[in-house]
Amino acid sequence: MATVSILRKKKSPVIRSPAKPSRSSLTNNNSHNGGTIKSDEIQLRSMKNERKVRKTTPSIDCVDIEYTSLPPLPDIPILDESFEASIDNEQFPNDWLDAIQKRIQRFDYNEKIEKRNQQRFRDVIIKIEKENVLLKNENENLKADIESRRIQFAEYEKKFTTITEECLMFEADMKQIRMENSRLLYQLNQKEIECQNLQDKLKSVRENIAIVLRAEHEKLKNLLFDSLANKNQMEQKYRQQEAKFQVLQNLFNTDTLYPETMHMVISTRQRSNSESSVSPSKQEKTSKCESINSNGATPVVNPKYDHKTAKTKDKWIDHRPMSTLPMGTIMKPVIKNKKSVTQLKTSDFLDRRYGNVIPSSAGGAQIIFNDVELLKQTTPK
Repeated sequence: MATVSILRKKKSPVIRSPAKPSRSSLTNNNSHNGGTIKSDEIQLRSMKNERKVRKTTPSIDCVDIEYTSLPPLPDIPILDESFEASIDNEQFPNDWLDAIQKRIQRFDYNEKIEKRNQQRFRDVIIKIEKENVLLKNENENLKADIESRRIQFAEYEKKFTTITEECLMFEADMKQIRMENSRLLYQLNQKEIECQNLQDKLKSVRENIAIVLRAEHEKLKNLLFDSLANKNQMEQKYRQQEAKFQVLQNLFNTDTLYPETMHMVISTRQRSNSESSVSPSKQEKTSKCESINSNGATPVVNPKYDHKTAKTKDKWIDHRPMSTLPMGTIMKPVIKNKKSVTQLKTSDFLDRRYGNVIPSSAGGAQIIFNDVELLKQTTPK
């Protein structure tokens, strides 16, 4: 009997494509960028279409027909005397021919099986290569996607760092602003307290001023009443003296004196009476005025300036006193022979004051200041 060897199929590991990232993770990662979302959706659709076209890869062990062993050859007798007898026998070559034909048939059958298996193996290899190419393309796409996501992640990290720095700066500014606000509120409260104190002081000052004004008003009223009473008394005395002088005048008119002497006497009497009737304060004022008028000096004319030959017809008054400075000394004034005008520069001005310019008799000018000086008082810091 011929023995047949049976070859068993071995389970080979199936090559699977790498796990593709889920759509939810892709959309979550690209939720901040609209353009990247569209590109990822297009890429996902293309990868799905490739998965549909590509079928599952078959096993490398694609031999589904088992090989059979060749039939055995007939036994060969030992080379001895019986060998010649077997050669002469007609059955011996027929057995060999049958065995060889069977072996040839089996060999042809096995060869056909081998060719068919080779063709299947080639088809499987071609499919695997196609799938490998698709996987390589998919891997490249995934690498590009990962690189773009890495770049986006780096950009997001930079933006996050800049935003955190800005937030820290804003927090510092807010802290400083709050401190400044608290300081200003404290100053405002202090100012309000000071204003309240000043208002209280002002109120008390106004009350004191009102009291003082009332007292002064009462004093002035009393003085007015006293002055009116004194005036009435003086008027009564004056009327009495007037009546007495009238009586005397009538007596003198009857005498044989000259009219001039009578007039002088009457005038002297009237003057003495008026001086006696004037109050002592008025007498002091009149004495002061008389002393000032007696001490006043007469105007002095400058001989170097002729008013008649002057071009202008203005009135010239020399306000110099009688005791002028002696000429030819160290304090000799510089008097020019003619009028001259000097143009001042802005650097020569020290300060500005407003007044009237009046020409003097010596050819110069006299300035009378009439501006108002404003005095300001500030609290010491």
